[in-house]
Amino acid sequence: MKKYFIFSDIHGRNLNSLLNELKLASFDINNNEHILISLGDLFDRGDDNLNLLFFVNEMIKKNRMMVLWGNHEVMLKEFIDSSFKRWSNVLNVNGINITIYDFLTYLNNNNKRLEDIEGTSFFNFFKYGLVDETIKPLFKKLKKFNELNFYFSSLKPYYVLNNAYLLCHSGATNMESYSSYNIKKIEKETFSCIIPTLKNGVIDPSSNVLFDKHGFNKVIHGHLYVNHFNIDDPYNIYFGENNICLDSFYHINVLVIDENNNMSHVLYDNKRKIKETSTYLKSRYSY
Repeated sequence: MKKYFIFSDIHGRNLNSLLNELKLASFDINNNEHILISLGDLFDRGDDNLNLLFFVNEMIKKNRMMVLWGNHEVMLKEFIDSSFKRWSNVLNVNGINITIYDFLTYLNNNNKRLEDIEGTSFFNFFKYGLVDETIKPLFKKLKKFNELNFYFSSLKPYYVLNNAYLLCHSGATNMESYSSYNIKKIEKETFSCIIPTLKNGVIDPSSNVLFDKHGFNKVIHGHLYVNHFNIDDPYNIYFGENNICLDSFYHINVLVIDENNNMSHVLYDNKRKIKETSTYLKSRYSY
């Protein structure tokens, strides 16, 4: 029986952490009926972007995984497509500079720290998102990074699972047809989000965008932390009337749905926090 293991917002966490959470959810890497689905935001902020990229691409090539656009994929893609200008003002805030640094280090054969090649230029990149002419030749390698280009080419804006659940990164305002790659449409439609309204500091699920005319049971998404919907539980998957939210800051939630729409997941409590935000990242690129 096919089972789908759905997760979101990995944000560069250690690959082993993802594999451990999948194992707890009974994922079998040798079972071809077990399919992974990422709801986006695979990269940025964490330390293991490169290993995640290689693992995900391997699973895609084996027809064992589907990947969806997240806003962080959009930012990285547009940064590269715009000759390293489009998203430069938000690179540092969103941790994309960490991902770019790790990818470029790999493409530079790990021979030398990139900041040692041109210290001032990389200082300006890490602090302000500026790519000057001195380091632009290095950045052009990103355009030819086959593993990254394969990942981008595999991304979908949404996925309909078992004709019942709409899977997307953060919601969508309508279901008009998408081209295989139309960044403007993806950005506009997929990231318009489940437009939140707040009631007493908590998102009101009844105000979320609904998909009644399409017959979906629920929208399954990430992007927003689960405690936005349930302020008392920042760990576990939120099961709302119209939506299911997976994204927890503290650990990786995995939702399992089989081909008959049976659903399962692992419960967590406060004693089992995984919170993997690396403390040294805050000073990693300080000069």
